[in-house]
Amino acid sequence: MRATTLPLYFLFLSFFVSAILSIGRDDNLLYYLFSIIGLFGILFIMLSVKSKIFFKFNDIDLIFLITISLFIASGLFFRFEAMGIIYLLLFCSLIYYFKIIKLSVVKLLKVVNITYLIYLFLSISSYSGLILSQNLDSLNSFNINYGFISFETIYGLEGSTAAIDSYSALVILLNLFLNRKLTKYLMVAIALFILLWTTRFTPLVMLFFSCISYMVVKNKFRSVVALISIFIGFFLFTYLEMFFSHDDFLVKGTPNSVLLHIATHGRTFIWSEQMKSIIDNFGFFDYLFGNYSYAMIQIPWSDGFTDNSHNSFFSLFFRIGIATIFMIIFFIRKVFYNFDRRTFPIIFGIFLSATTNGTIFYVGNPVFLLILIYLTYFYKDYNIIK
Repeated sequence: MRATTLPLYFLFLSFFVSAILSIGRDDNLLYYLFSIIGLFGILFIMLSVKSKIFFKFNDIDLIFLITISLFIASGLFFRFEAMGIIYLLLFCSLIYYFKIIKLSVVKLLKVVNITYLIYLFLSISSYSGLILSQNLDSLNSFNINYGFISFETIYGLEGSTAAIDSYSALVILLNLFLNRKLTKYLMVAIALFILLWTTRFTPLVMLFFSCISYMVVKNKFRSVVALISIFIGFFLFTYLEMFFSHDDFLVKGTPNSVLLHIATHGRTFIWSEQMKSIIDNFGFFDYLFGNYSYAMIQIPWSDGFTDNSHNSFFSLFFRIGIATIFMIIFFIRKVFYNFDRRTFPIIFGIFLSATTNGTIFYVGNPVFLLILIYLTYFYKDYNIIK
């Protein structure tokens, strides 16, 4: 383990510790605390490097980073929202880190695979109940009965099936498209087994469409269209749910809401309720800096209520406001200028997962933001794989 990757291991270690110590707690304070501790590992490397190359950004990127820094400062002054501020700090720190440390994709994959296996070991330990036993009342898992076999779905160290399924799908895509070593097959097999153990359909759909994108998206123009289409679909579904849920113009005799709920596992109802909360409650400063109190509305869900947006972009907008849009534009712009067919399915998969999963862009597991920044911004410049 070399010093160049130590900050990344330290960042994941902070995530593991915060997840373990948060078992049985209702608040997320420890995630924020240990995320800050993880940031210090990255900042230490930044300060210890003598070269000042990390200040050499092109004009557009420099303007973007200054703008994000201003949002961080303004957020602290006008409305402090811990998760949002820490997430923006993590975003900027990772960009600076990769700017200083020209990390190869081989080294990055090693970090991701090792930390995933550690996470998996801790998650299975928690699932077994032998150590790190979870509070049953706060678990997000399901009891499955196929007649000949019944079991409880595997859940991640955070106590959620939604955490480990998307994580496993990302590990599959990374190894499938970027790993050229024999470990590729082992990691894909392990992650696929865990993914199937969750019995969740959404990450399988993500994997399917990500692989399809490799065959269909062959240039930078198509890549931008594909990413934008995700957001168009999200807003279109939400719009139909809000204003035309009882109409039946999609399929005669069947309310639109029924089809929308089938297509998104009921998430359009949650999206429409949170969109209404934004429209009804947000003021000028809320749009600028976010206001997470309006995301905490209790929405009827299953046998109870939920305040989970089931959409990471939505959740992030509630926390950091318009900075979310800047980040999305930043990533899409980088995909356009640094398009690579090997990395695009992974990027597309992350965006697709974020549309239906509220834990993708969240202070806690840093892997999604880490991979997204590296693949969109630095992968092609470093030209690691010929």
